[in-house]
Order: sequence, then structure tokens, then C-alpha cells
Amino acid sequence: QKYYQKEYDFNTTSLTSKEVNKIKRFVKEKRVDYAIAPIGEKVFEWILEQDPNLKFELVDFESEKIDGMLYIPSSGSDKAYIILNSNKALINQIFTALHEYYHYIADYTEVKKKPYICNFSELTSVNEKRASRFAAEFLLPEDALKNEINFYARNVNMQVKDISFEDYATICIFLTLKYRMPLKAVIYRLFEERYIKDVALYIEEYDFIKDVLQQLKIFEKQVEALYS
Repeated sequence: QKYYQKEYDFNTTSLTSKEVNKIKRFVKEKRVDYAIAPIGEKVFEWILEQDPNLKFELVDFESEKIDGMLYIPSSGSDKAYIILNSNKALINQIFTALHEYYHYIADYTEVKKKPYICNFSELTSVNEKRASRFAAEFLLPEDALKNEINFYARNVNMQVKDISFEDYATICIFLTLKYRMPLKAVIYRLFEERYIKDVALYIEEYDFIKDVLQQLKIFEKQVEALYS
């Protein structure tokens, strides 16, 4: 239980500009084959292609507080395991996989010296924020987000600066479905890239926006797959 987290800390704005720029460069380097195209469920296959010693395991955790873990055996094997909670929705597993992958590529040497299961109880730790920012940047890159915002503004015949709360709530829904990223993470991406100023307002209305997302008949099959 001491290794659990109730939910990811998507608010990574406390990272320095130097740390953020480093993550952005890292994402572009890793994402070279996809450019800014959505990757979604393909991320599992992509991660496995990066290193033959990295494996996935699905575990039916009794606790809903556990999203996932990075486990590196202390001896007898060079393999590392990204362990996902099979009770979590697919959209959360996608984000979890990338969060853990960041720990694998950024912290492997440290972990090998003193093996541990990724401690999610330290939600305020800088390294956890880096991992979440990497996952969010990877799923929805800055340039992709910019293109989507500009596309929306052109289609509704307005300037980006004039996009309203209701418009951004709608954008969040479409981005969640297209880029397969948790709604709350999408909201924070908009805040991180300075499209919205009052992120607290969107978080306050998070449950309402999510309810709308899950009730849209036109996207019923997509939503069912992502939240199953």
C-alpha cells in the first residue's frame, strides 16, 4: 500500500522552464516516427519496441488506488516490468504506461543500484511531475495542441484569444478522444501551454465535462472502449 497513488498529479507547473524544455526535446526525439500524430493505444507496442528487456504485466490489484508500478528485479534478470492495474480504464493505462516508461529511461541506473517499486505516494516529488509531464507531452505534443486549437478557432470563425470556457470544454472532450489521454491531463496541457488561465475553474467543472463526454451518443463506441 505504501507504493500507491490515488491519482496522478497532472499539475506539473512547478517544473522549471529548463526542466520542461528538456522534456519537450526528449519527447521530440522519442516521437520521431510519429511526429505529432496521435499514438493512443499503439503506445504499448511502441514501448516494447524500444527495449527487448522491458515487459508489461497486467495485475488485478484489489486496491483501486494503484495505477501502475515499475519493477526491476534485484537479481537474476536484466528485465524490467511495467505493471498495470487491469481494473483501471484503458485511457488511464495508456497514460500509466508512459509515466512508468519515463522512470525506466530516466531512473534505471538509480533503480538498479537500489531496486524499488515506484513510489507513487510522493505526489509532490519533482521526478513524479517529470514523469507525468513526459507522458502528457508524449500523448499530446505542443505542436499538435497548437494545430488543434488553431483548427478549432478557424472553424468557428474566431481568434484563439476569444475562445470561451465552453469552447475549451468542448476542445478538451475532442482532444481526450483523439489523443487517448485522460481528460484531466488534457485540461492541464491547455494550462501548461497557456491557452487557459484559470485552471481551477476547469477542474471545478471536471465532473460535469466528463459526464458530457461519456454521454455523447456520437462517440459512444470510442468512449466505451477507452473507459472499459
